[in-house]
Amino acid sequence: MAEWVGDNMYIKFEGGDLVAPVEVQSRWKKIKIDPSVAPIDITRGPAKKHKKFAPGMHEYPMEITLGIDDASIYPAELKLDKVYTVTVCINGNVAGQPMHVQPYFIESIPVEVETGRGERVYAVKLKQGGDPTTNMFELGVVPA
Repeated sequence: MAEWVGDNMYIKFEGGDLVAPVEVQSRWKKIKIDPSVAPIDITRGPAKKHKKFAPGMHEYPMEITLGIDDASIYPAELKLDKVYTVTVCINGNVAGQPMHVQPYFIESIPVEVETGRGERVYAVKLKQGGDPTTNMFELGVVPA
């Protein structure tokens, strides 16, 4: 699992039924992407004692945790049943830095509010809705 925390991360949602792209603004951000590959059993032949596997389908589920001032709210225009193109730049939208762009749908948006803190915490869980167009796990970067 890969996890990043910082204030300078760039996160953008576009597509779905949004009329314009939404750049996520928050006091702090945390992004977790858990890349995985499903194993495929390729064991063949008589009297085999050990299984043999090959890599199968890739998956990049993402969780974005946001600390947002209580005076602000998470964009109400994001819906659970729409597919959005999500752009994540973990070191900011700076040329040459890691970038991940992929269609996702929002799986859940749990909200945590601490009394007296004046901040809402959103842990947005995303499932992939398509192949990445820029994959930071395959050296995808922000273009110059």
